[in-house]
Amino acid sequence: MASAWQATNKNFQSRIAETENTRSRLVTHLSRNMDEIYQQEQHIGQLKGAIQSLAAPLKVAQTRLALRSSRPEIEACRDSPHYKLVEEVGEIQNSIGLLNNKLREAETSHQDLLRNKSRLEHDIGVKNNSILIDKQKCLSNRKSFPYIVKN
Repeated sequence: MASAWQATNKNFQSRIAETENTRSRLVTHLSRNMDEIYQQEQHIGQLKGAIQSLAAPLKVAQTRLALRSSRPEIEACRDSPHYKLVEEVGEIQNSIGLLNNKLREAETSHQDLLRNKSRLEHDIGVKNNSILIDKQKCLSNRKSFPYIVKN
């Protein structure tokens, strides 16, 4: 009976150690996740800044193109500068489109990281609760459990 009681206590101790080890790995993973979230937020800010910085040149090129298109009769010609303006507007719009795609991808990744953070925090809470139950409730009761060995 005493050997079974000691074996059970030993198993409790090993389970607590495993749970604490798992919790520490989750905390480490959460820390890395938080770093990735910070980096992703910085990346999103840079992408938004890049998109905003392209808005002014696009507006200038579109305005110049509109002014060239509204010229009277013979002055409204499709010459080399006109084609260059059309090409410039197209390139800027293409760049903005690519940046918007990257921004959507970054925001999706950011949301995934936030969901992962929430899951990790929940898992850490579960492990903390398990450790509390095992250490303070179960194991403390087992240590003080009265038993009498009869020969």
